[in-house]
Amino acid sequence: MKYKILSFFYDLVEFFFSNPETNPRHGLARLIPDEDLQILDVCFGTGNSTLMVAKNNSKNRITGIDLSADMLQVANRKIRKQGLTNVTTFRMDALNMDIEDESFDIATSSFGLHEMEYPVMENILKEINRILKKDGRFYLVDYQLQDTAIKRFFFRVYLLLTSPSHVKDFLKYDWEAVMKECGFRIDKIEPYRISQIICASRL
Repeated sequence: MKYKILSFFYDLVEFFFSNPETNPRHGLARLIPDEDLQILDVCFGTGNSTLMVAKNNSKNRITGIDLSADMLQVANRKIRKQGLTNVTTFRMDALNMDIEDESFDIATSSFGLHEMEYPVMENILKEINRILKKDGRFYLVDYQLQDTAIKRFFFRVYLLLTSPSHVKDFLKYDWEAVMKECGFRIDKIEPYRISQIICASRL
């Protein structure tokens, strides 16, 4: 029921990302080359990040998975409206992906993992590691702590209205340790408005 309701106004968050220079979705599209790559987007939602990649990178073949049929319904409408032929979506549980080992070159996940309590998030990261090829890369787009008191105040209010209570723990994770535990090495972290992109490689 939560995601059925969220699917109606989830895209309002794009208000925060009106500037392409501070928009992590634009950043993700810049990071992924326009090559013949199999890409899996985990917790696809309404597809905002991946659809931007798909528009910029016609050679990429993108698969989006999400457990919410309502979110995917919104995403599929946008895919049809934008005439994108390089994106396919499936309803699938990220904790138990019906995907063979080492099937994808790249995996992404945008603004979904902060919804998960740590044990669930950890298991999803391990599943992502499993389906990546040996030299595969993973890009995690999600919230980060703000750098000034006024930004932190308004960000806390926003999270209080939109996110589960454990998001406060998510913002304090030691991502180097988390990624290493799940089989990844962090290559770099790029900061964006209210967010960051963690760029990692499979160990």
